[in-house]
Amino acid sequence: MSSAAAASSSASPVPPEDDVCSVCHDRFRIPCQANCSHWFCGECIIRVWNHGAAVQPCKCPICRRLINLLVPANVSDDQNDDPQLQRVLGEIQHYNHIFGGAPRSLTQVYCTLVMEVVFHLFGIYDLHRRFGQMISNFHPLQNDQGLFS
Repeated sequence: MSSAAAASSSASPVPPEDDVCSVCHDRFRIPCQANCSHWFCGECIIRVWNHGAAVQPCKCPICRRLINLLVPANVSDDQNDDPQLQRVLGEIQHYNHIFGGAPRSLTQVYCTLVMEVVFHLFGIYDLHRRFGQMISNFHPLQNDQGLFS
């Protein structure tokens, strides 16, 4: 493989320069590529998901395929301190944790879905973000304690 090909394969994806977000019809802010290869503003595609059922992945506004993975473009070092950027990247990470296909126990899936429904219904997303780490660190009780036999 040539060095140019190696460099391009290791580079993070970037949205086309002449394209705009299909949700807000503006230039990309915190661009994210969905598993269907379409690009959106990170905040826009999370808003699309929050507008629908929180317990299932959203559909791509362009091709209608289910989005089970969002890949944000690389962020420059001078942007790392931006609180809005950190909030959106955290929401994307949360989305990917739920729908990204990582193996999880039935108990983890159930607890995550219950929490999503509660947070979505009561609109307490900030509380969800604060306790999101607790959810991601949830370890089900060991089966050897006889609780799930």
